[in-house]
Amino acid sequence: MMRAAKSFIWLLVLIAPTLAWSADVDWRSNRLTPLTKVTVGPWDSFESSVSADESSIFFTLNRNQVPNIYRQDLLTDNADVYIGDAGDAKEPRLDASGTRLAITFYGKDAQGDVCIVSTQTKRLDCLAGANTSDQTPFWIDTNNLGYLRRLSGQRDWELVAYSIPTQKISTLAQGSLSAPVASRDGRYVLFNRGDAEGIHPQIFDRNTQTTIVPARFDLSGLTGFMAFSVDGKHVY
Repeated sequence: MMRAAKSFIWLLVLIAPTLAWSADVDWRSNRLTPLTKVTVGPWDSFESSVSADESSIFFTLNRNQVPNIYRQDLLTDNADVYIGDAGDAKEPRLDASGTRLAITFYGKDAQGDVCIVSTQTKRLDCLAGANTSDQTPFWIDTNNLGYLRRLSGQRDWELVAYSIPTQKISTLAQGSLSAPVASRDGRYVLFNRGDAEGIHPQIFDRNTQTTIVPARFDLSGLTGFMAFSVDGKHVY
């Protein structure tokens, strides 16, 4: 009994300093940053692109299976239709300067076109013709826009890079492709490729014009959308 009492006393001695230290810690500054809801309403909101000064976001709002691009002012919380009057649109992607918005647009082609919208004038310029289905635009650098395209009647997608100065298209990969994204320096294009064993990430090196296949993760499930870290050393 005496032994148990001594053990209990030692336990109190060990716990007491911890309790005193905990009382001095401000839990508000010692926690993960809580999520803040930005958009509201009963409809699906997704595919956001944030302006460089973080004053606004462009996002897709899917209402009754009709996608439109909205712009939301993060200072006032006001959201307005940005593209909707011209036709259905989705997948907004701002360039680094914030002056051009790449989108998937259905106003001229029911299969989908990749178009560039000036954020200053709202002028809309589409890149492809009516014989392809085009989607999922992303900026490789200021002069090159990447996206997925599929010829009418074909099953596989092509991952292509479109040169804005020369208006030429180069093919980076073909197959069951999805979720392309470029590193901040424009050298690497990361994308998912589907095969009989599942969906796996691959990397196209634009300097060497070769495809790198990373080691497969020993994890259950499928790889979804990916994003490079600011320093370009990690992928989320």
